Amino acid sequence: MQGKTKDPLKLTGDLCDEDKMLSTMQNIGDLLGMVFLFLSKMILNYHFRNYSAALRFGEKVKANLAGASATIDIAIYYFYDSLTRLALYSIRSDAEKKVILKKVNKNQRMMSIWSEFSPFNFLHKFYLVEAEICRVTGKFFEARKHYDKAIGLAKENEYLNEEALAYELAGNFYLSDGRKNSAKAYFREARYRYQLWGAKAKVNELEDKYPKFFMKSRNLQDISKNIDLLTIIKASQAISSEINLETLLNRLMTVMLENMGAQRGFLILKQEDELLIEAYVDKEWEEEKLLIAMPLDKCESIPKTVIRFTARTGENVVFPGNLQKLSIDNDPYISANKPKSFFSTAIILKNELKGVLYLENNLAENVFSPDRVKVIELLSAQAAISLENALLYNTLEQKEAALAAFLDQLKMDLNSFAQAMYDGRALEFNSEIAELTPILKYISKQTEKMTHLDRLNIICEMAAGIAHEVRNPMTTVRGLLQFLENKQELTGHRDKFELMINEIDRANSIITEFLSLAKNKVMDFTESNLNDIIRDIYPLLQADALRNNSEIVITLENIPNLILDRNSIRQIIFNIVRNGLDAMPGGGLIDIKTWASGSKVLLVVKDCGIGILPENKGNLWKPFFTTKDNGTGLGLAVCYRIAQRHGATITVESEPQKGTVFTVEFNQNFSPL
Repeated sequence: MQGKTKDPLKLTGDLCDEDKMLSTMQNIGDLLGMVFLFLSKMILNYHFRNYSAALRFGEKVKANLAGASATIDIAIYYFYDSLTRLALYSIRSDAEKKVILKKVNKNQRMMSIWSEFSPFNFLHKFYLVEAEICRVTGKFFEARKHYDKAIGLAKENEYLNEEALAYELAGNFYLSDGRKNSAKAYFREARYRYQLWGAKAKVNELEDKYPKFFMKSRNLQDISKNIDLLTIIKASQAISSEINLETLLNRLMTVMLENMGAQRGFLILKQEDELLIEAYVDKEWEEEKLLIAMPLDKCESIPKTVIRFTARTGENVVFPGNLQKLSIDNDPYISANKPKSFFSTAIILKNELKGVLYLENNLAENVFSPDRVKVIELLSAQAAISLENALLYNTLEQKEAALAAFLDQLKMDLNSFAQAMYDGRALEFNSEIAELTPILKYISKQTEKMTHLDRLNIICEMAAGIAHEVRNPMTTVRGLLQFLENKQELTGHRDKFELMINEIDRANSIITEFLSLAKNKVMDFTESNLNDIIRDIYPLLQADALRNNSEIVITLENIPNLILDRNSIRQIIFNIVRNGLDAMPGGGLIDIKTWASGSKVLLVVKDCGIGILPENKGNLWKPFFTTKDNGTGLGLAVCYRIAQRHGATITVESEPQKGTVFTVEFNQNFSPL
């Protein structure tokens, strides 16, 4: 099962040769030894789907059972005898099926008796066979309940191998019922537990049997041969694509545990010189705690000596490994729990400690190999950037909540004051409230503006960080990928290289949008005419429209020159027009108009698309808000920022299914600072 032999069905290796063992046992009449040997062969053949061979070895076990009285081997034999016969049920005749069910029911009566006396050893076995009986007899609802019962009991009583088997058989059941998504979930759980058990050969068998359900193997003991580059890329994407702090913590911990062979993990963040545990996930016990902000000193389920060392020095700690700089003998957690493998690494951004990631596996040693450590370090670097951005964004949301609470409280206080002052004088009270209403509306409007500007300033900080930490190394990586793509020996992997290059280009375009928000972005303000800019880009706009079966009509009145950054104004027009085209999937007309009104110059873009839902209007200018499947939520935020830097305002009017009108109002008297 560990994959250390060429033939997983042969008990032959450095310490064992089944043929020599059998000959010796037969010569000396070792019935118990033969039961052990034949039972092992029965189990191996069952796991690798050689059911007829498993049944034959089962008969040999039965012939020697007298030598195994009062041992657990008898119960294991009955368990696998039932499973093997039920696996063969579908290819047997009706008469043979009746014999199988009669034999299995007899086995189950014995298993039921044992379960009464020792449920933690036998009850999960009983329910797994019951599930298989229900499967072959068409009792699908009962089968589902019994599979889940067997899984739960096996997990509760720490029968990892039989928990894996229960997941696998449940996966077979759901697959035969045409429920592929459920089957995929159960098969993946089965593989994970076989990995933890150390059954490498069984993991390989599952992956070969159901290749569509699995990525390349990430076996706990052999990561250097099985690290999947595309899996790493997708893991990095999962981390980098989230801005909400709670969701990011969930994704980060899920990615680290599922791809790095850990059972449990902690994310500790540094906040004002204090280490706080912000996320904890235990995959085996299905525990998850996010945004808990627990001081490290108050947690008893983590090796604090290790965490403090990594936080202080920035160095990785790998166990088992070279711990010359660190003594863990006196750590209370390690002394009490003796974890088999653990790893801690610093999360660093711009040479500043952001936190520590701690991962642990209590089922296998040497899980965190050098290759795996490199992958974790790579993902941790991405996590540092994403955490910085999410924390900034979280701070912004807290400020928004505080402002909203302040405004609500202000309204309540003013109403209470007015009520106290004018109690019993309704007309005067209404008059006072009427006078207060414009004030409250003004405060509300100014609060909204302040909130939005604060949000944009936060995004600006994020943009600067991303440009510094990501863009330059991305250029290097892209060049290296292009070089490797043209290597003759790697032509078979060209599709993978193209995928990676496309993803880098996509990421670079998102960074470009980020940088458009930056408050320190240099703008080249010159006296320009808005109509000239529109005429210059009209051919490009029309080309986009034709690809969308749409048309763009421009109506440009005489307008005065303005002080503009031409490239930024082009971007506003492109973003709004492309939004309109996206809103007309079946094609349509977009009108672009300009005219002057007093000291104002107006740019109006109108589409006849699906419109904007009323509940979404208030979010249009917020970074990262999008209703598109592949949108970044930055396009309109960029427009808002550019308008702001031009002393202009941008507004929207829309009705669902009737279209949308964007209006940008420029001031002729604008002068950049």
